[in-house]
Amino acid sequence: MQSNMKTPFKAGKPVEDQYFIDRESEIRELAKQIKSMSNVCLLGLRRMGKTSILFKVVKQINDPIPIYVNCYGIPDKRRFASMLSDSIRDGYITYTGDGKYKTAIKRYVKESVGKIAYQLTDMDVSIGQYFKIRMGIKQKDIDPDIIMEDAFNYAERLGKSKGKRFVLMLDEFQDIGSRWGEDFLKRLRSIVEKQKNVCYVFCGSSITFMSSLVEDAKSPFYRQLYKIAVKSLPGKDVKRFVKRRFQLCSYVISDEVINKFMEFTHSIPDYVQRLGLIASHISKDITQDVIEQAYEDMLIELDSEFREMLSKLNQRSGIYGAILTGLSRYDSLSNTGRFIGYDLGKAMRQITYLQKVGLIEKTARGRYEITDPILMDWLKRNFM
Repeated sequence: MQSNMKTPFKAGKPVEDQYFIDRESEIRELAKQIKSMSNVCLLGLRRMGKTSILFKVVKQINDPIPIYVNCYGIPDKRRFASMLSDSIRDGYITYTGDGKYKTAIKRYVKESVGKIAYQLTDMDVSIGQYFKIRMGIKQKDIDPDIIMEDAFNYAERLGKSKGKRFVLMLDEFQDIGSRWGEDFLKRLRSIVEKQKNVCYVFCGSSITFMSSLVEDAKSPFYRQLYKIAVKSLPGKDVKRFVKRRFQLCSYVISDEVINKFMEFTHSIPDYVQRLGLIASHISKDITQDVIEQAYEDMLIELDSEFREMLSKLNQRSGIYGAILTGLSRYDSLSNTGRFIGYDLGKAMRQITYLQKVGLIEKTARGRYEITDPILMDWLKRNFM
């Protein structure tokens, strides 16, 4: 095991600067749409680097003021509203340096709380026309949809009062969009269409859900979003990147081994970074044996993540894990059903859910595939 060497790759978090692989056209197009205040749907499978693209654009623009919110795993609308409001406030202060605004908020909230004898659950206070938090006492239950609507409108009020524009980047949007359903999307659409100082980037890893958001005639956002698709990286770009990163850090790798590297990663950005990083810890001479060992180590590294995902699905219903296990071997529902001993004609609701969360995609009538080739390989190896 080598130590104390330069790191040619970076894994486990959004990448920037020298670790970033291409995506120039996607970044350029996204920045262009944001600057024109267009609403965007940024979609691509997991691990394709969508969040890295968002972070890259955040560093490039300051008008409109970029506000990033990760929607994944947010438990309810109240929590989402709180996170969104905090992000808008902090983003405005960071990009404008308006320290007086923060001081005014703290003073007003402190004075208001001091006048209330009951236990607070929510807040509803105003500073001029641009800051509003709903305030409720324990005896009063405020509709979470109203609280959430206030949070979305906070950026609009603040922008109008301060002469600023905002772009709200909602990452992993399918997680809340699919859970909160059509009523949420309709309410959000009515908010978005009235706003003049705010534009949106809806980013998600469920191709089915995100595509339907734009292309389904029944969707509240039908033809209302500019669609940017993020796919696997072009092979030539990955080859050039991998070779350059290894060579810059004094590693030796041949073109033949790079081809093997490509075969294992499928040109998916996250796996390119992971496999490269693991290989760099094994040897300075990156041979085919090193890449094969690194791939096995990568599967071990991802084991807990994949098992946690599978466990959460099986808490909903054990059929989810069975469907994924079957689809790791067969692409037709009939063959998958025979393999797992279950009539999948009775499991279309579960199959639709797996599509919505981006784990499988429909390829033809009665045929589906697991979207992540590494997850598919892991399932084959671990579940008979």
